Parts: sequence; structure tokens; C-alpha cells
Amino acid sequence: MEILGYDEGICPHTNDDELRSCIKDHQAILEGPSSSDSDLIPEPGVCGNVITNKIYGGVETRLDEYPWMALIEYQKRML
Repeated sequence: MEILGYDEGICPHTNDDELRSCIKDHQAILEGPSSSDSDLIPEPGVCGNVITNKIYGGVETRLDEYPWMALIEYQKRML
């Protein structure tokens, strides 16, 4: 498993309405925010870890049990 920092996953692009995330040889194109003054990352307390149990098919799942699970991490930089 390869973990990239937030900045390492950003691809150069020419259209300001698109945000591209590059992982190895693949790119994902996401629509950007509707206005330039919106906050892309919520403040602490708005979202976070979900502590409830995950049940799939009647059986409780473990962390990293399924390949579609992902860990996303970022550091908020102060300018």
C-alpha cells in the first residue's frame, strides 16, 4: 500500500473548474466548488470518525477487510 501526502496527489491542470487527483498512472476528475470563497475542508467537529460498528451481510467487518476501504489523510496548512 502506498500512502501519498495530499500535495503529492494533486496533478497539474489547465482548467480552473476541474480538480485532478493523480495516483500512479490514473487520474480522477472532480468538479470544483461552485464559488471561489467556499471552504473545501470542514472545520474540526463538523465531520470525523464514525465510531459505530460496520455490519455487512449480517457479519461485523474489520478495518481493512475489504479492498474498497481507503484511508484519506491531509494536513491543513496555515498561510
